[in-house]
Amino acid sequence: MTTELPDDESLTDFSPRDEIDAVLGYGHPNPERVGCPPPETLDLLARRELPIGHSGYEHLAQCSPCYRRVRLLKANSRRGRAGRKAAILTALGVAAWWVLRRLIH
Repeated sequence: MTTELPDDESLTDFSPRDEIDAVLGYGHPNPERVGCPPPETLDLLARRELPIGHSGYEHLAQCSPCYRRVRLLKANSRRGRAGRKAAILTALGVAAWWVLRRLIH
């Protein structure tokens, strides 16, 4: 499952949570995007599906655009999971209502 990568314009929506987040998000601009991993790797980093020793994690500490992109991917993933949970709970509620209605009648 690949998450859609945010475009560079959406990276301006980044809101640091604390001082370290601000340093990682803005302290290393890397305008030439030197050493940036491919989008698929950023997606895997955001989902924490790569081993902790993977060089991509080190890159995030040295490249603010990639760091912000991974942060946005993580936020988008959380929103998607919340939406799926809501849909499942709604479906379960409708099913329970239907079963109870059948039992009562």
